[in-house]
Amino acid sequence: MKKLIVLVFVALLMTPLLSENTYGFAVRDTAQQLSGVARDLSEVAYDGFSRRNRGNRADVEALYVVMQFRASADLFLRMIEDNRPTTELRDSLSVLRNELQRMQQYAFGRTERRRMYDLVQTAEAELGGRPGGRAPGGYYGEYGTSGRMRWSGKVDDEIVIMIQGSRASIRTVTGDQVRDDDYSFDSPLPRQELRMNLRKLSGRGSVDLLEEPSRRNDYSAVVRIRDKKSGTDDYAFELRWE
Repeated sequence: MKKLIVLVFVALLMTPLLSENTYGFAVRDTAQQLSGVARDLSEVAYDGFSRRNRGNRADVEALYVVMQFRASADLFLRMIEDNRPTTELRDSLSVLRNELQRMQQYAFGRTERRRMYDLVQTAEAELGGRPGGRAPGGYYGEYGTSGRMRWSGKVDDEIVIMIQGSRASIRTVTGDQVRDDDYSFDSPLPRQELRMNLRKLSGRGSVDLLEEPSRRNDYSAVVRIRDKKSGTDDYAFELRWE
């Protein structure tokens, strides 16, 4: 009788462990797939890069982004194998999402990125998080996007701002150079045609959206600021897309 009681007690103690291990196997399989896809994409990316005699800065940045995601995917798998807490794994998935978001501005590996995004969503569901749905920051890969950026600076006369990916570059048309310029994105501007909405937040002159992203302008948005009064003025605007 005592032996039976001991066996029942041991079985009760092992029940949550067995459930946890089963739960972990599903996540581990997903993480292995994610690591494999990231590895394949990084090898293809480096092979293409190495075939060029001289790559530009965008090529180098794209390669680094892919390699960083591969390292992050490998680390996520290692954390699962080391039975790290679920909270840490969820935080890791958030990092992976952000890195996928950075990749969005580059044209290569769309099939692999879609697959990696799906695997991140699957891992979220397996960890008891929010499965599927819209990613934080408006990210949806090449398959539906929304987001916004803000710009501010001191403008004298006329400037043109070209917005592409997660950058905003300034061309001074007339007047002094822009001072104290700053900008932020909640997600990169994707490389696809989008409808955009511009809202002026401050400034005495005009702020106009000249171009929306298209193949013709390499998927850039172009904003013009005109200030015909003497001296400089503080300008700010918000640009949204969907």
